[in-house]
Amino acid sequence: MPDAGRIVGLAFATFLGAEQPETFMEGREFLASRLAAYPDGGFAALRDRQLIGSNMLANWGSFGFFGPLTVHPAHWGAGVGKRLMERTVERFDEWKIKHAALYTFADSAKHHRLYQRFDFWPRFLTVLMTKSLSDVAGSSRSFTAFRRFSELEERPRAECLAAARELCEALLEGLDVSAEIRIVARAALGESLWLWSDAGLEAFAVCQYGAGSEAAPAACYVKFAAVRPGPEAERWFGKLLRACETLALQAQLSSIDAGMNLERRQAYRAMLRGGFKVNMYGVQMFRGNDPAYNREEVYIIDDLR
Repeated sequence: MPDAGRIVGLAFATFLGAEQPETFMEGREFLASRLAAYPDGGFAALRDRQLIGSNMLANWGSFGFFGPLTVHPAHWGAGVGKRLMERTVERFDEWKIKHAALYTFADSAKHHRLYQRFDFWPRFLTVLMTKSLSDVAGSSRSFTAFRRFSELEERPRAECLAAARELCEALLEGLDVSAEIRIVARAALGESLWLWSDAGLEAFAVCQYGAGSEAAPAACYVKFAAVRPGPEAERWFGKLLRACETLALQAQLSSIDAGMNLERRQAYRAMLRGGFKVNMYGVQMFRGNDPAYNREEVYIIDDLR
């Protein structure tokens, strides 16, 4: 795993032209938690018993995605990425994934050519967004109340997981992010938060931060968040964003990172109104050009990095 992590940093740093590739993405861990959550979803590329690349897959029920798929720059152009992709689509088929996707650079024809060979096609852009909490921390606005998954006993946790599956089912048949919630709790990678009404679960978010997480130092990374569809979805989405701010401030973090696919236009506009700014544009590619849950009226936060 340490070798794989170094290759991830080196590959991205080389592609992006970073000045100090040996420290690029330092403080972020993209591999260990993913392999722990999906033990049969990790692949290593070996040459002469030496690790030269890897890929990590996530199984969200009927939905799956992969990444980061990385190859040591010394082996670029040698077909390593193609071999990793062959095993990736085989595993998706074994998992009976109905909707498969990835996130990649929007302007990289090289990456697009590779993934299109396996029937993954670019759709709408995905933006990586950040909100600084400096202004919020000094304001007099009231915090948003929520339930923390880490503070619940076993039975309430099971009820939360069941409610999250039911909410996700309303957005995409078979969608289930229970593994993401469990690994955050088990490995102490952050917190999952829950917003309830008298009618039931209205919204939840899986947030990573701290050592060993996928978050940048001092940032709260919203790995996945969702709101129950319906006429009140926009209002609850606003409450969910404020709850994430509250969580981050209580954890003494300085910013929130969250991704949004522009096909979910209403949610994107709500994030802009909420003070989030775009840092980077990428693109999600979907197998068979299938949009999965990316629809204008859907309030989901993700980026599939």
